[in-house]
Amino acid sequence: WVQEEAPDVLCLQETKCGAQAVPQELRDLPELPHQYWASPEDKPGYSGVGLLARHKPLNVTYGIGEEEHDREGRVVTAEFPSLYVVAAYVPNAGRRLVRLAYRQRWDQAFRSYLTRLDAHKPIALCGDLNVAYQDMPHAYTFWTYLGGARERNVGWRLDYLVISKRLEGALCDSKIRSQVMGSDHCPITLLLAL
Repeated sequence: WVQEEAPDVLCLQETKCGAQAVPQELRDLPELPHQYWASPEDKPGYSGVGLLARHKPLNVTYGIGEEEHDREGRVVTAEFPSLYVVAAYVPNAGRRLVRLAYRQRWDQAFRSYLTRLDAHKPIALCGDLNVAYQDMPHAYTFWTYLGGARERNVGWRLDYLVISKRLEGALCDSKIRSQVMGSDHCPITLLLAL
């Protein structure tokens, strides 16, 4: 699917592995030679994000600059000439909202981070934001493996591509690729004319 889609940038969330454990088939994608991986410092098999690019970014950073939030390997930011691309896996509040207080601190810190970036150049945020922004019937990106949820199309919209307002004129299309299998989430795409 990646070779067929031929993205300029591919963002992966909840990779659950560090750079040393990335599967060979991902490392061997000749179209995406510039690869950047974030993973938690002390929790193997937890969270993690990857950003793979066709062209080398001007700069790449990891995390959002706040130690409390950067230990879980949830953000990679690549700066390109006309925009920042941010790959993010936002923390889940957890069953019975056990991490809600942490999630609220994260949300505030992440928003500040994005605002600081946006002051320099526009942003395209790609991520599993772990929130259903509003009721979107049938526009799902996640289906639990339980009870045949995907076959019945009973899911949630957790994955988003969010762009700076000043990129609206460059927006060509965005699609949910719900027929692409291989995960409990499906890919989403963003096409910009830059």
